[in-house]
This record gives sequence, C-alpha cells and structure tokens, in this order.
Amino acid sequence: MLTRFEGQTIPFRIHEKDKISEVMGKIVRAGYWNRSSNSVDRTVAPIIEIDGRYVFSLPGVAVFPKLPDGEILKPELRWKIASAKPAKVDAELVYITDGLTWQADYNAIMAFRTDDLHAVTTDTVLHYRAEMEQSTRALLDGIDRWISLTFEIDSLEVSGDLMAVAYQVAQPGLQPAGFELFDVSDPERPRSIALFDASAPHSRGCHALWFVDGKTVHMACSDPELKPRDPKDDQIYRIVDVSDPGRPQAVGRWHLPGTMHGDDAPPPRRLAPKYDAGFRAHNTNVYPERPDRCYLGYLDGGMMVLDIADRSRPQLVARWSNSPPYNGFTHTVLPLFGRGLLVVTDESIQDDGADWPKLVWLLDARDERNLVSIGTLPVTGVKPLLHQGGRCGAHNVHENPPAPGAWRSEDVVLGTFFNAGVRAYDVRDPYAPREIAHFIPPAPEGSPVSTAQINDVFVDDRGIVFAVDRHAGGLYILEMAL
Repeated sequence: MLTRFEGQTIPFRIHEKDKISEVMGKIVRAGYWNRSSNSVDRTVAPIIEIDGRYVFSLPGVAVFPKLPDGEILKPELRWKIASAKPAKVDAELVYITDGLTWQADYNAIMAFRTDDLHAVTTDTVLHYRAEMEQSTRALLDGIDRWISLTFEIDSLEVSGDLMAVAYQVAQPGLQPAGFELFDVSDPERPRSIALFDASAPHSRGCHALWFVDGKTVHMACSDPELKPRDPKDDQIYRIVDVSDPGRPQAVGRWHLPGTMHGDDAPPPRRLAPKYDAGFRAHNTNVYPERPDRCYLGYLDGGMMVLDIADRSRPQLVARWSNSPPYNGFTHTVLPLFGRGLLVVTDESIQDDGADWPKLVWLLDARDERNLVSIGTLPVTGVKPLLHQGGRCGAHNVHENPPAPGAWRSEDVVLGTFFNAGVRAYDVRDPYAPREIAHFIPPAPEGSPVSTAQINDVFVDDRGIVFAVDRHAGGLYILEMAL
C-alpha cells in the first residue's frame, strides 16, 4: 500500500498515552524487505518527509486516501514461515482494517523446516480510509499461525453509541496495547474517540473486555505499573471509567496475590508444564442485578467473585478452583441470579482432547462466600468427538448480556464446544441438567483442522442463535425452538 502512494502526502495516525493525533507525511520511499543471495535478511527502511525533514521509519499508522473506484492492487507478499515438514500448503490471508477489507488466496510449496513463501496476489480494495496494517492471519501447515502480526482484536462490545475494542499485541512491548473507544452513532463510519494505552515492555494489552453500561469498561488487561513474576500472568482485572469517552481513566484493579513482583504473597502453585496457561484474568462480567460484583474467570486460578462497590479497591469475596486435579483455563462465569447458581466454563485449548476434560460446571452460589460444585453439563455427545480433530470441549456460553435485543434465560444454557458444536442444556433441575439440542456443522473448507471449531455463541431476543467458527467456517445463524 505504501508503494501505491509513493510520492504522495498522506496522514499518519499517532497513538499516544491518552490521545490520538495525526501528522502529514510525504512517502519519499515506501521501503521493502528482501532476502539476498547469500541468505542475509535485508530491510530497506521507508523514507517519510515531514515538515521538510526526513524520517526513516513510519511516524504512525498510515491512513490512505480514497482509491479510484474499482482499482485493483497487486501487492507482492513475502513471508518467512516455519514448517515441520515439506508440504504443499493451501493458505488464505484475510486482512481486516479500519475501513478497508481485502482478501488473498494462494498456494505455496514449503521446504523442510524453514523457507520463504513468495506469493503474488490480486486483492480488491474497498472503502476509503484505512490503517495500513492491523492483523494478518494465515492458515498454514495445519496450524493456525499469526505472521507479521501487529496486534489482534479478541473482544469488542457496543453500548449505546460507543464501541470498545480490545487490542492485544503478539509480543510484549508492541503497540497499540489496551483498548480503543469509537463513536458508532453512524455505524458505517466509526469514529475513533480515545485510545487507552496499556503498553509496556511486559504488557500484551487487553484480551477481553465487558462494556454494557456505557460508562465503565471491565477488562482482562496488563497494567504497565505491574510486572508479572511469570510472563503468562500478565493480564489482570482492570476497571476503566469512560463516562467521559474522550478521557478514559483507570480507577481500579485486582490480581491474584503472588503473581506480581513486589507481592508479599508467595507465587501460586503452577499446573504441570503441559497445562500451565498462566494465572491471569479472562472474562470480567458485571451485571445490573449486582453492579457491586464482578464474576471473574482467571484461567489456571479458577474463578472469583469480587466486591467492586468501591471500584478503586476491588476485594475478593470468594474463589473456586478445580485445578489441580483438572487442567485449568477457567474462562467464563455466568450468574443465574434468580436461581442462586453460577455457570462456569473451562476452555479447551489443546487439540485432540489432550487437555480433556474441559467442562461446564454448575455451582451453588446461594451463599456467595461458600461456592459449592453440584454438577457439570452432560458430555455424552461431546466425548465421542475427542479425537476427531481440532479442539474438543467447553469454551464459552451465551452470557445473558444485559443489552437491548439479547435473549436472557435462567433455565436454558447455550454453550460452544469447538468440534462438538453449539449445544443447549435445560438446567431447571441443576442436579440433573440435560442436553436438549445441538448443532455441529461440517468441517468448513479451508480449515486447518478436519472439523468445525465453534468458538462463541450469542442468542437474540427472537431466539435466533449466532455461532462462529474460530478458523474458516464464519458465522452460522440458527433457529431455536425449545
């Protein structure tokens, strides 16, 4: 894209601590990467002229002007890719950026261990203002790999006319890491309002956020002020006040004692290396029925109920953990307030059942300080698929979001189970939950595994079910008649 606008002056967007600004720069030279004949990697830096002076790096994220209607770009792509064995690889690259979408399909022959993939693609460019690079996803060699990744978007939430988008970088220290607020009053033209910067040498930013009241973002995010004892423990529970959307303010935080440098508590006992995913926050759910409580999944630390009446000082009310002897990665905590129950999921993160069992648990929470496990959702339809390819086991549930247009139920729980699809359970008798429906699509074309991998689910107030595949299957829209 820089080559296309070489010689022209375009804006560059600069993300700073608490604001976003733009500077105009002329692209004197786009720069490029190549591999010389003696196998030495060589990078030729771009040259950008700003106010009569030259800089030899991009001053910010390039924002491209409108292209002529119907223009086709033919970029030349070169990737350095690790491969476990010689293989012919079918790969699909899908780029999704701010206002720009394009897609490329190609084949490649990969040599043993490492080699260069050189592909010339024809990409159609749509829309008109776009950041140069946000994420590039490649499906290669049967493994989901992220290549030349600046950052990824794992979570976003819309509340009224505001959208909060989580940014998690591939390596600690990269930017942007945190979340960005957008005005979506005109949905076709999202407008950036503010960037909450959580970048630091030890930070990967924000993995998941919860934003339902238009005023507060609850999130699993690194804190630049805290350094984890183990890099896998970097993301904690953070509370950010966005009542003034242009000036997000961090107001509170909580982490598992013993996981940060300077903690008085000793480090927690870790799971076996095969299962050690870290002690860090994941889903951070807060509901209007109990705005003083956060229902927190904390991966290998289990789940917590936090008192957040004083947002500046969250306090632990209760903790429930099943690992060991189970294999960690507690993901979501869904309270069923009228029932005195909690629904807790442990995410499957390894293929072919290697981290089985990954279950959905039912906890008696009538006394929130004494949580008691009373059962799990049946897995009769799940276990036969353990070794059919890809992940198999629990992931997420429909979280009864307190939002217009969302279906809410305390009698039926819908969950996603990767290759076991999306499944619905009747929990009116929590001591004897039963499966009442399921949907498993065929393996989608282009998937790196031999099965569908249903990853998340949302149900609207008409009972329409929206389920997504984490790889290539896209979105499935289902009718539900219970």
